[in-house]
Amino acid sequence: MKIISLFVSFFLLIGFSFNILAGDVPDWVKGKLPSEPNSIYAAGLANIGPNLVMARKKADDDARNEIAKILSVKVKSVFEKFTKESIDLLNPDVNSSTEISSEVTKSVTEATILNVSIVERYEDEENKIMHSLAVMKKDQIVTQIKEVVNEDKNKIFKEDKKIAALKILDDELEKWDLNQ
Repeated sequence: MKIISLFVSFFLLIGFSFNILAGDVPDWVKGKLPSEPNSIYAAGLANIGPNLVMARKKADDDARNEIAKILSVKVKSVFEKFTKESIDLLNPDVNSSTEISSEVTKSVTEATILNVSIVERYEDEENKIMHSLAVMKKDQIVTQIKEVVNEDKNKIFKEDKKIAALKILDDELEKWDLNQ
């Protein structure tokens, strides 16, 4: 009887230990990213080799690249909607609305990725994997979109319609929901 209770106690203790260790792993490492209004989150990972600093950098870069992928889709979507609704404000001599949308998306994504913040890291010592959690705030993205569009290097707007176009874009960006 003592042996049975000893085994039961042992297995309970082991099970309890695994639950404690599993509880230390952040939800975002398990795939449940934070959901916060006006923010984009992404996770990155890298194998931990002999250089822990390099693993952190690689995991951070991976998270930033994931943000860039998400951001590219979201910016393209909002800008395509804007150009379709504002086709009469665009300069027909420059490019199609699709080309304009792609160019703005590329410029915004490249410039904005520098503003991505790494907010948390987790080191999985058992599996030798470094995890990084990145976040990008909507106000940073909107600021970058406005800068790119205000520069208007390609003269995408009709000169006499530029102010109206920027106002419409401001309105569109104000109601833009990053979580959709």
